[in-house]
Amino acid sequence: MLKLPDLSEKTNKVQDYLKARGIHPGIIDYCIKNKYILETDKYHNVVFAGYDENGKMRYANLRGTISGFKGEALGSN
Repeated sequence: MLKLPDLSEKTNKVQDYLKARGIHPGIIDYCIKNKYILETDKYHNVVFAGYDENGKMRYANLRGTISGFKGEALGSN
């Protein structure tokens, strides 16, 4: 079972991070609206979400926006 960290209602830090990495704002907005990209509440990490053919989230990769942190959510498939 996939266990995500608590998520933030805002995505400001993630948007800033991805724009600084050269990702086009239109792509960022699309991914946020479709919940492919989320932001954690405590550390403001980027969550890159993967879904199965039924639309259920099965995988989540986490990447630090202010540190070199890299990881996967518990239960990622």
